Amino acid sequence: TRFGSKPILLAGLVLFAGGMGWFAQMPADGSFVADLLGPSLLVGLGLAATFIALTVTAVEGVSAQQYGLASGLINTTQQIGGALGLAILAAVGNGRTSGLLDDGSNPVVALTEGFQAGLLVATGFAVAAIVLVAALAGGTPPRQARGGAADSVPAHAEA
Repeated sequence: TRFGSKPILLAGLVLFAGGMGWFAQMPADGSFVADLLGPSLLVGLGLAATFIALTVTAVEGVSAQQYGLASGLINTTQQIGGALGLAILAAVGNGRTSGLLDDGSNPVVALTEGFQAGLLVATGFAVAAIVLVAALAGGTPPRQARGGAADSVPAHAEA
């Protein structure tokens, strides 16, 4: 609540995009520590921040009676979006890999370049999300003052 949900969401998306872009640079003969650990940490931190901020944004301003509905909608949207995104990325990666194999490329190199193509598209999705959030999201406003224990109790819980 100190910063609001929009800056956290933007920071999470930037970390995610950076990690995906870094993953897309992975060589066919890469190693875990040199080529996977860093981007894995960025993606993990970015997704954690993004999902939490998205959930907060999705339920802010919703009446207590509608929290379940709002939560269900955000979870359904995430599941459908994830499935659709994975299908697109798999199609891109498979198309690139198949094309390279048809041209006689080394199978390991072809598979790596297929993954790279899919990861670049994922990076593009994340950049598009950054632009949309920056332009459209209102976000939870930062908390102005911390007055004490009563400040942290929702209005509907005080009654």
